[in-house]
Amino acid sequence: MLLLRPLIHYADFESRSRRAEYLQFMAAQSLVAGMLGVLGVRLIASAGASIGVALPILLGFVLLAAAALLIPNLAIQVRRLHDVNRSARWMGLMLPGILAPIVLLGSAIRLVEQVTSSMPADAVIAAQMGSLGTFGVIWGLGITCNVILFVMLLMPGTKGSNRFGPDPLDEAVQGSEASSVFDDARLEALFAEALRNGPSPEPAARPASPFLPVASQKTRAPTPREWPVTATPQNILPARAFGRRGG
Repeated sequence: MLLLRPLIHYADFESRSRRAEYLQFMAAQSLVAGMLGVLGVRLIASAGASIGVALPILLGFVLLAAAALLIPNLAIQVRRLHDVNRSARWMGLMLPGILAPIVLLGSAIRLVEQVTSSMPADAVIAAQMGSLGTFGVIWGLGITCNVILFVMLLMPGTKGSNRFGPDPLDEAVQGSEASSVFDDARLEALFAEALRNGPSPEPAARPASPFLPVASQKTRAPTPREWPVTATPQNILPARAFGRRGG
């Protein structure tokens, strides 16, 4: 499934990826982010006095999700560049966009320092104008570079194999990926084979006590004990009967 492939190949910076895989992953993240945004607004609106507890929890969850998805996003962009036969060095186009917020944060810190140090207002304004000008240049350059990178990520991939690997649109490559544990056809084949072989014979039930016989074995009922009969010797006469004898 293309939607889950960026998560399965969490840190794969070597192979290639299709445009559909990249677009589906970006669309899914945008949808989840929008839902979280709506949920956050409703949570903050209904929190009331407890907004001081709800807001840090929501921001912490967003930061945790962003940190967890950072590597998959970088990896799929690198694989998309590989698909159009370009190296990961083109990811350097992201640097101006990353540098712009840092410049803005530094400008805000310097503004606080200048105000607290009783610096003349004219000097503060002049310094801030220079910082804001630098930020504007870097910010504009970052937007331009990000647009160029985005267009490259949406370009069609190289047909056939290139220096980064085989074409992900080839049937052979798709067949090798479909042989994973997530393939429904493979699971159905395994179930059919298990049903065809049938259940294995169950072993005989073991007795609850080691002194009792196994239920499946037939045991012969014990016969009554026969007392031995001893023969009377020939030279011994029988004893006289006790009591009166008839006349």
